[in-house]
Amino acid sequence: MTAELYNSLILSTPELILAVGAMVLLMVGVFSGERAFATVMGLAIALLIGAGGWMLVFTGDGQAFGGAFVSDPFARFMKVLTLVGSIVTLVMSVGFAREERFDKFEFPVLVVLATLGMLLMVSANDMIALYLG
Repeated sequence: MTAELYNSLILSTPELILAVGAMVLLMVGVFSGERAFATVMGLAIALLIGAGGWMLVFTGDGQAFGGAFVSDPFARFMKVLTLVGSIVTLVMSVGFAREERFDKFEFPVLVVLATLGMLLMVSANDMIALYLG
């Protein structure tokens, strides 16, 4: 692994945490059975808090992936704002999801994946990275 790729992976660790975590949440939901909503919801909130905590503790500035991804104080601020919004969304939706009977484990996974896309768009430094986000 080259030093440039290693530095790129270090700068994009919160996004990697959310991507791998979303896949793990999906597997937990599938193998937990019918009533996995509460477990997956709690784990999704913990995952979002963990990604935000990682971002706040291990700060790093620079460009990654050949300049397509940028990490700076403003990007970190917007990412934290996005993560807080997603956490609040998940917490507020628990009661409503039960009322409207869409309390399925896929909902928090979709919110985590949408948050991942938002974080990628915040750090995009060119149009193709923005499109992929």
